[in-house]
Amino acid sequence: MTKTIKIILTVLIAVIIWLIAYGVAIQDKVRAWNDLIESQARIQELEQIIADAQFSYSIAETSKNECIESWNAQKQKAHDDAEKARLEIKEIQGFLMSR
Repeated sequence: MTKTIKIILTVLIAVIIWLIAYGVAIQDKVRAWNDLIESQARIQELEQIIADAQFSYSIAETSKNECIESWNAQKQKAHDDAEKARLEIKEIQGFLMSR
């Protein structure tokens, strides 16, 4: 082999080694970029889960308050009805006593 061919082969081998090293380095960067994209997608997914949970919580809290208001209204109505019945009993008893 001539000296020129040895130099060309050495340069060619150096270029091939550099390309392989560059490919490995780029592959790591691509993998890191993909991991970053997947992480951002997961964050968005989790934020949506949190937003849905907050909305469900709000609906549950509103429903609970509506139930409490309805329950209190029913209690008050039952109390008022019983009070009217008591007053009517007193009126009837008073009428009967006065006779």
